[in-house]
Amino acid sequence: MILTFIIDPPFLLLLGYVFALAIPLASTRTLTRTRAFLAGLCTLIVFCIAVVLSFWWYPDWMAMYFATLSDDSVGARGLVLLLALIFYYLLYCSGFLWGTRVRAQTGRRAWWGVALLGAASALIVVPFFDRYYAVGTTADFLTGSGLPLPHSPLALVYNLALPLMLLVGAIG
Repeated sequence: MILTFIIDPPFLLLLGYVFALAIPLASTRTLTRTRAFLAGLCTLIVFCIAVVLSFWWYPDWMAMYFATLSDDSVGARGLVLLLALIFYYLLYCSGFLWGTRVRAQTGRRAWWGVALLGAASALIVVPFFDRYYAVGTTADFLTGSGLPLPHSPLALVYNLALPLMLLVGAIG
């Protein structure tokens, strides 16, 4: 069961949705061959690299401490990770398709979807903030000895991934 990705689905839908809004209205290309889709896909790949590193180093944190994945075999963790990455791709594509449909029907009002998904991405962190902020194993979390996210090794991963995602998205 993939319990991690509690906070990621709205962001991934938002990612696809935003890139869909970048397609020129007069475009005649197949959606998956547009520059916007491909740039979004490259951005998703950078995000997924950060997810892979996070999951491999801190699987319990990625499961938001609802499961102790660090006790599982490497093969089992690899399977969970593979399924999660497939799910991430499907969420990105769903957001992209949703964005193209909404934009075709509503024009500029499609930007309200960005506000909605952005708010959902931010608000979903609120009830899980204590789990998100403390990085470590389930035992670390339960004893309060997890590292604060900004002081954990993952801070470097996300500090590199975020600007790279923004750069890839801007170039695309």
